[in-house]
Amino acid sequence: MAAYLSAAWLDDLNRTAGADDGLRSATAGARVVIQQVVTGAAGSDDVRYWVQVDDGSVLVGAGDAPQPTATVTQSYGTAVAVSRGDLAVEDAILGGKARLEGDIGALVRHQAALQSVATVLAGVRDRTTYA
Repeated sequence: MAAYLSAAWLDDLNRTAGADDGLRSATAGARVVIQQVVTGAAGSDDVRYWVQVDDGSVLVGAGDAPQPTATVTQSYGTAVAVSRGDLAVEDAILGGKARLEGDIGALVRHQAALQSVATVLAGVRDRTTYA
């Protein structure tokens, strides 16, 4: 079990994405980088990580993406609810619990690929602990 937002959790996301052949085909042709900013995580400053979809490859990394397509900023509580599957990120944004900035058009164009990424990475939920 990996703690949410830890290096081990990011590693698990990468292993899960890399092991899914269907994800490679579902993301072929898509190029988008989503910067995630989680505020108010217990005992730390904001936690920043990114998800890159690059023509069939999905990679997750810690810190700041050099040129994100879009940035999602949300509180730790909202991020946990989204990660657990209790709240859709779209509902968090529309409900004012998360802020989305950047090239929204690119996200809309690659919506199917991004949904495939979310579905595959949701498999990590059962192996994640939340503080």
